[in-house]
Amino acid sequence: MEQHLQFRAGDFLSSLFEEHDVIISVSTLHLIDQPTERILGKVVEGLAPGGLFIFTMPDNSLFNHALWLLRRFFRMIRSPWLDRVVLRVATKLHGSDLRESLLRERIEYMYLLPFRYLGPGLRRDLRGRFGRGPLADLPLPHVSLAQPRHRFCVYQRGVS
Repeated sequence: MEQHLQFRAGDFLSSLFEEHDVIISVSTLHLIDQPTERILGKVVEGLAPGGLFIFTMPDNSLFNHALWLLRRFFRMIRSPWLDRVVLRVATKLHGSDLRESLLRERIEYMYLLPFRYLGPGLRRDLRGRFGRGPLADLPLPHVSLAQPRHRFCVYQRGVS
């Protein structure tokens, strides 16, 4: 059996492509400003029967809701001064592991808010689209106070 591996970057929602055995989305679905139904429909449409949808996404935790509340506040008071404070704190927390240029690049993350998260409603939508619950739904290691807590999930398209 011949196998091919393809990587595609671009606007997933407007791309036309054949069915794939696996679609992977790492920490991106929650940032797409489109209706969840449209996104999940495109994923299912892009999967071959028996194909796997593997993704990570922030969950419905108290920690995440507190972080998003803080980010909303940061968005209201954003200024060059606050960006410098964020960079200084990030450097203290992660300066031994990450270059300043990378930390500077990530300042924007402190102002990002999700359009969706992995809660009961999204889990219900996923079950409805895939016809069953997940093959995997596991917490991911949490490495930064500024990072939302994520889960690793795998769903399989039914074979019909």
